[in-house]
Order: sequence, then structure tokens, then C-alpha cells
Amino acid sequence: MSVSTPIIATKLLVPSRRGGLLHRPRVVDFLYANVDRKLIVVSAPAGYGKTSVLTDLASQLDVPVCWYALDEYDADPRVFLGHLVAAIDARFPGFGRRMEAALDNTTDVGSNIYSLAAVLANAIYAVEDFFVVVLDDFHHLESSEPINDFLSLLLRYTDDNFHLVLASRTLPAIPDQSLMAARGQMIGLSQDELKFTPVEIQQLVLQNFDLVMPDERAVELAQHSDGWITGILLTAHQATWKELVKGVVNLPEVSGRVYDYLAEQVLSMQTDPVRHFMLEASVLDNMTPGDCDTLMDRSDSAAMLHRMAHSNVFLSHAGNQVYSFHHLYRNFLRHRLRLDDPQRYRELMVTSAQLHAARGEWQRAVAIYLELGMVGEAADTLERTGRILLDARRWDSLAQWLDALPEPVLHAHPRLLALRATLHVERGEYEPALRLFEMALDAFRQNGQTADEVDATWRLALALQRRGHNKQSLEQVRTALGLLESIPNDPVRMRLYGRLLDCQGLCNYGLGNLPDAIRDLIQAAEVFGNVGDLQSAAGAHHNLGISYRAAGNVNEAVHHYRQALSYWAQLGNPGWLANTLNSLGIVYFLQGELGEAERILTTALETADQSGLLRLQSVILASQADLQRDLGASDSALKLFSQSRMLAEQVRDEFFAIYSLCGEGETLRQMNDVAASEIKLTQAEARARKIGSGYLLGLCQFRQGALALDLADFERAQVCLLAAHEVMNSGGYTHELAQVELLLGFRSFLAGQEEDALHHLALVDSLAGQLGYDYFLSADGRQMPGLLQLGAQRLSHPRRFEQALKRMGQTRPVRQPEPAATIAADGYPLRICGLGRGRVMFGDEELLAQREQVKELFFYLLLHHPQRVRKEAVIEQFWPDWPLHKADGSLRVTLYRLRRGICPVETEAGWLSLELPPGTWYDVWEFRRLLLEADQARDDPFARAQCLQQAIDLYSGDLMEQVTAAWVAAEREALSLEYQSALLALAQLRSQLGRNELAIDLFRRVLKRQPYHEQAWQGLMSAQANNGNRAAAMESFRQLRTLLRDDLGVDPSPGTQMVYRQLLETAR
Repeated sequence: MSVSTPIIATKLLVPSRRGGLLHRPRVVDFLYANVDRKLIVVSAPAGYGKTSVLTDLASQLDVPVCWYALDEYDADPRVFLGHLVAAIDARFPGFGRRMEAALDNTTDVGSNIYSLAAVLANAIYAVEDFFVVVLDDFHHLESSEPINDFLSLLLRYTDDNFHLVLASRTLPAIPDQSLMAARGQMIGLSQDELKFTPVEIQQLVLQNFDLVMPDERAVELAQHSDGWITGILLTAHQATWKELVKGVVNLPEVSGRVYDYLAEQVLSMQTDPVRHFMLEASVLDNMTPGDCDTLMDRSDSAAMLHRMAHSNVFLSHAGNQVYSFHHLYRNFLRHRLRLDDPQRYRELMVTSAQLHAARGEWQRAVAIYLELGMVGEAADTLERTGRILLDARRWDSLAQWLDALPEPVLHAHPRLLALRATLHVERGEYEPALRLFEMALDAFRQNGQTADEVDATWRLALALQRRGHNKQSLEQVRTALGLLESIPNDPVRMRLYGRLLDCQGLCNYGLGNLPDAIRDLIQAAEVFGNVGDLQSAAGAHHNLGISYRAAGNVNEAVHHYRQALSYWAQLGNPGWLANTLNSLGIVYFLQGELGEAERILTTALETADQSGLLRLQSVILASQADLQRDLGASDSALKLFSQSRMLAEQVRDEFFAIYSLCGEGETLRQMNDVAASEIKLTQAEARARKIGSGYLLGLCQFRQGALALDLADFERAQVCLLAAHEVMNSGGYTHELAQVELLLGFRSFLAGQEEDALHHLALVDSLAGQLGYDYFLSADGRQMPGLLQLGAQRLSHPRRFEQALKRMGQTRPVRQPEPAATIAADGYPLRICGLGRGRVMFGDEELLAQREQVKELFFYLLLHHPQRVRKEAVIEQFWPDWPLHKADGSLRVTLYRLRRGICPVETEAGWLSLELPPGTWYDVWEFRRLLLEADQARDDPFARAQCLQQAIDLYSGDLMEQVTAAWVAAEREALSLEYQSALLALAQLRSQLGRNELAIDLFRRVLKRQPYHEQAWQGLMSAQANNGNRAAAMESFRQLRTLLRDDLGVDPSPGTQMVYRQLLETAR
């Protein structure tokens, strides 16, 4: 079930640049020059033109700009992240799939910002282009610690292609800003830089109203308004505004309250119907004709909005019939309406809340009720919609609203008490949860709300079960089951019944009552299936798989895991699907069906990758590592354990980080790297003690015992293994206990204590019977075949050990190493084709095919390679008419794209040079190499002809044919002449070798490029004659003579005329 937040598309539209917007080079060019900073903060009070400046910047940037206009409803981390991903996805379709899946699979966004930041950072790295994200009106989120922390992590882990711009009325509270500033990664604009200068005020008045403002009035207005004029003149040309601005220019007494003056004047200029409409419609943040008609009980809103939009009364049209007032003017109108007619204002706000509620915009509806002090209505709305918001995991908003209700109101709505208690449970806050559940249950009993009492009792039982209080949880379940008898038999009752059975099954599993747990879970799965609750049914079948595996019935475990997989697939939940696949793969692994286990775990990892859940990927990588180690692929296992550990550390999952670190230590032990193994295991043990995990501590002690045995340190081995035995036995970890018993037996066997060894083997046999599988005997027994032979010979029930020895005698399946990555088919990792259209290839892929300017810069630097080029020379060639700081910003963006798309570029002390990978192939270099070889082979005409032919074949066109810039002209001409000389030389060689037809074609190719080339004409005439076609040769002479006389007014050279006379004499 997807819990994705509905996206408001209008919040993600990049504002269009209005005609009345003044271009401010002073500010915009500064931002442009610093666009490659990781963070740009534009901070100033309302009305200083933050949005206008960024809109102007967005219209000029040649990089993708993603926009997100924030308001107070975006402070919920789930809402914020959903819209942030959607904003980037709007420019890069398909970008958000993994992040959306991660959000869907994350219950508490606010508590998982680290892993979500990692998922989003990885997704951003996969975007090959440089792009900018603008968060407008960020002050609405200034108090959200999770969002500030998330952005801090995102800025820390993203590559240089991601750049964040924050527009805020206050300085953002993002951690590490000072560190970023010290590193030159952050830049800011404040009120001092944003306020309009006198010159800019004059330019704006002249542009928008065709008025010339005197210098002294501009200075005075700038001083009185502190440059705040941009928040005043947000409009375009209009006669009434022209008169209005004249008033501002000529009335010094209003300069200190410019905005109020203008706003009042604009409102007073409207007709009564328009003024009335503006005041009442202002209660809506975004206006549509339908909403306005409903709000004001009228039918002409479409016409009114259209008329107002064309009158430029601070109204903008966002498309799809959505309009909005500028926020300053909207606030002014609301304030006026509230002062003039408080009752009407309240009525309209209530109606707007009802409109929001009807569309499912509960957050806005509740916020309005709370603003109006209508706490009862807010509580009623939450009571109707709380479960929807809970299932949608809007926990932050829900908790905030519930906590905003006065305590008497909350107590009068016991469902809300139970809802708040549930939120506490989801966040692991059990003490306040239990207290609120008891209060809610008392109220339900007094009110006779039996169904609500059963639901709350189930939630209380679930909270107790999660804390490990299984007995107390069972008592609550039994109480609820008794109450359930008095509820009518309908789908709601059946779903509650299934939930109670499911909880009862989990309690029995925790208490070790496996038969009862299996019975309860089977019934729960059946009930969920009957009421169509597939998600709960899938969870019950997954838990049945766990229970049957613990009971030693692996076949039933496999059956229920597969049933759970079927449900997860129907629900389209990749996270749970991957989790169950991992559990299923482990069962096959434990049974020794390694091929099937490997296939399933591979699918699990691919599915987890789709979910975006890094923690789950870490878990599955650890499972794959365990499998590869048993397959004998130690190098692969070590790599997988390392990857698992790094992912776990990335999402701060210390449990699996330690598990994988311990796995690395054990793998190194099996690779006979004792020193490295000891370091890893010691580190893992210290970290396990720090977090207080008994299981991990026991696992580390078990592995350290094995290492001690390798070193023949029997005393230390005994201490470690007995400590591990105590942990695994008391914790009920039967599989690990069996492995420890086996190693204790091996210790006794090595010490010559055969009877003691047989005792341990008998215990191993008994534990394997409980587990229902014994493949671990073959896997672990490869290092102790003598011990297994002892068991096969001396135990009264030797079958397991005989079979283990038989399995060990079979061919050990070792995973074949993957073939090494290969370079392009022609043997070169990077192929540069400058001749012709100009392409850069990696294998069959053309790099930067759609980035002509980036490609041109690459070829420009390549032209000078290996020498360096001054940055100023590059700017002069590519951005000659741009202001220097703006051109410098564009150069940095282009260099990023070049680095990301082709190869690194060294930038040192203002010099630029390419860092081409070894083995780079460039057709120009190859062309000239072949010409050099041809020149060196003058004594061997056949070798010389071969080199020339290869060079000619390589020349697919003139250098960078599509580039018209002057920098390429000289090199292009030089190569063209070299090509022309190669054609002529090969033509002469072909003619000398009697290959006249080939020679004729080559001479003509020379003449096609250079029609006046008389040496080529001479060769052509000779080749034609030698080929038996003297008439053609004589005709060629006549063509040349006509061409020279008509175009140049000259006759052919004496040498050409001599060839012609020789042809005439031969003809006689």
C-alpha cells in the first residue's frame, strides 16, 4: 500500500518572469557567478525581492532549475521530502522512484533522515547534469529540526552537481553552515545586498510607468523605504498605477509607509464588486473559479479572476485556472477583512476549511480551525481523519495538531487519546503511550464504545509485545477477545479479530510456545485473507515462516514465505518483498540448497535496491556474504561483508555494522590472515559491548574461539566458546548454539578428549533435530573432518555425520569470478573523433551528445593538450560579451559537466588542462601518426601506400565541422592541407604502381577540395592517358584552362602545358 503524500503541482512551478520585473545585474550576476556553491542563502525580510531575483536568475541559467515554493504546511518531513523529490523529478523524469519507495517503506520519516538523505544523495549522484534546487520561503520550515538536519546531510553527501538555494526571511538553522562557509561552499545575500539602490528605483519607475524620478527623490525614497520598493511595485504598466506612483514620488510624508499607502490606494481604485471579491477571496491561498464560487456563493468567479489577472492587481496566474495574490498583498487583504468585518472573515475561513477537508487536505483544514480557536471542530476533523493520516504516516503533523488541542478537548475525544498513544508507540515512547491508552480505555468503557475499546486494547497489547512484555500483552489480547463477542459480526469486527490473533501469535512466539503461535498466526492469516486485508495477511504468513523455521519445519516455512511473497507482489511493496525474499533465501541456505539460495538473495538485493531502503540492502548483502563464504568464494564474501558494513554505518544501523564486521573477521580467518582477522573481531567485540547486544557479543566470542583454535590456544578457545555458549543458550539461538557445540567438540577432539567430543556431538545431533536441518555440519565440518568421522564411527545415531561427510566429499561449489570489466571493443577506453562532426565515444556510447558547448570546450582544451590554457583565454573564446563574474560561473558549470561527462580537468592557479585516461585514442593523433609512418617509409612504396590509405580512410571530414568559432579554424585548415597532401601522394603512388583507376579517383578527390591544384590536374591527365583514355586527358586540360581563364584570368602553368603537349605528341 503506497503512503505517498499527494503532491501540489503548483508549488513546484518555476515562476514565469513577468514583464514588469526589473532585471538587476548587480544581484543576479553575483548569484550567477556563485551558482557552483553547494549552498546559496538569500535572506531578507518580506518584500525585498528574493523570489523576483531568483526568478530572474532561473530565466537566465543554462542549467536545470527545480523549484519548490514552501508554506507552513510543508514542515512535516514526509510532506517536505515528497515535494522535494517531485520538484527534481519534474526536471529529471524517473528520478524519484527509489526515494518514493524509500518513503513508502519508512514508517517514521523524522527518525530516519540519515538513511533517507543517503538514498536521495545516491539518486542525485545518478543525475549526470549540474542542477539547482530553489526552496522559496524557507522560513516556514525554520523550526523543523529534522528537515534542517536532512538538508545538512544532503549537502554533505551530494556530489558537485547538486546546488541548493534557500530564500528565507530569516537565516536558516541548517547545521554546519559555518563549516561550509569556511570551505568556500556557501555564499549568501542579505537585506543589504537585496535592497533597491536609488538607481534601481529610477530604472524600475521608468521601465514600468514611463516616469523619470529625480535623483534626490530616488535617494530619499531609498533611504525612507530602506530599499524595500520591490515589495511595492510588483505590477506592470497601467495608467492608474502611473498616477499612483506619481503620488509616491511627490508625497514625502508617505515614504515611510509606502506599502500600506500603495495597497490602500490599489484597493480603493477598484470598483465595489471587485474590491468586495478581492477581500473575500483573499482567505484562499490559491484561488480557482470553483472554489471562489463555493466560498462566496456566486457564479461569476471565473470572469472576475480573469479580469483581475489582466488588471495586474498583485494577482498571478499559475495555470490550470489557479490564481494567487502576492503573499504581501494577500496578507494585507486578510488583515483588512478581519478588521472591517470579523464575522464575515470567520465565516469565510470556516468555509475554506470545509473546502480543504472535502479535498482531503486535512492539514490545511485543521490549521484553519486551530487559527480560529475552533478547537472542537479541529478535534472532530482529526477524529474523522486521524487514522487516515496515521496510515499515511503523517506522524509529525498529526502529533503537532493533537498536542495543540487543550487537554479537556483531547479528553473529550478518547479516540484522539488512543491516536496520540499510538503515535508514541510508533516512536518507541512507551511510557506516555501506556498512560494515554489507559485514559482512552476508561473513557471508552464509560461511553459504551466497545469497538473502540477493543481497538485500543489491541494497540495497547501490541505496544506491550514490542517491549517484550509478552505475558502482559497476552492478558490484554484475551480481554479484547472477550469484548469482541458483543460486537456485531461485520468486516470491522473480523479485522479486529485477525489483529488480535496476530498479536497473540507473536506473544506466544516470544514466549517459546511455538505450536500456539503457529495456530494463532494461521487463523489470523485466514481472517485477513477473508476480509481482503492483504498487507496484514502477508505479515502473518511471513511470521508463520519465522515460526515454522524456529520449530524445525523448514518446508512449511518455505510455503508461508512464498505465500507472503505473493501478497507483497500484489501490493507492490518492494521493501517487504525484499525482506521476505531474504528470509526465504536464508532458509534455502540453511538447508544446503545453495544455488537456489543464491538466486533468491540476488533477487532480494535487486528488489531492495528498488525500495531505496539502505538498511535492508545491508541486511541482504550480509546474507549473500554468508552464502559466498560457505561457497568458498572468500574474496567475494569479504567484499560483500564490507559493502554491508559500510551501508549499515551509513544508515547508523550498528547491529548489522557489527554483524558484518564480525563476518569480515571470520572470512579473514578462513583465508588464514590471522592478524587481520584478530583486528576485525576485536573491533566487533568492543562495539557489541558498547551497544549491549548479547547476541552479537556471543557471535564475536564464538568467532574468536575458532581463531584461538587455529592458533592452538586451547585455553583461550575454551573461555571464548563457553562465554558464547551461555549467550546462545540463554537467548534461545538454537542454530548458533549448535555451531558453538560443534566447535567445543572440535576443541575437545584436538585436545585428545574423545569422550568429551562425542558428548558435544550428541548435543549437536539433538539441536539439529530441533532445527530441522543440518547443512551447517558440512559447511563448518570442512575444517574438522576428523571430528565428523569420530561421530560417524562412535555415536549410536551416526546418520547426520555420515551424510555430512558424504556431502563434504562431493565437489565443492565455488562461484566463478565475474569476468573483468572490458574496455571498448576496439581496445581503447575513450575514443575521440574530432574529424567530421566531432564525437567522444566510450564503447558504443556517445558522450555529451546533446551538450555542444561542453563538447566544444573539451575539444578546445584538447587542441592545446598537453599544454595548459589560461582561464581568461577560455572565457574570451566562449563568453566574450559576458560580465567576467557571470562568465566565470558559467565556465565552472561547463567544467563540471565536462568532468562528469568525459574526463577530469585540472584547474590550478587559473590554468586549465585535460587529464585524459591512459590509452585514450584520438583520430587526429592517429591520422598524423600514420602520415609520419608514411613519410618514414619512402623507400618502401607498398608500405607507404598502406599508411597513406589508412590515414585517408580515417579522415571522415574536416575538424569539428559543426563548430564555427575562430579557435578551430587554423587547426582545421592545417589538417585539411595535410589530408589533401596525403590524397595527392597516394594518387601519385597508385599511378606509379600502375593502379590508374584508383589514382584517377584520388586526383579527383584532391581537385574537389582544391579545383586550382595544377599538380593534381597534371597527375589526373597522366593517369587518364596511361589508362588508355587520352581523349579524357585532353578534355581535362581544356577544363582546367577554361577554369583558370574564367576565374583567375590566367593560363595553365608551363608544367601543365608541357604535360598537355606530351599528350598531343603521343597521340600523333
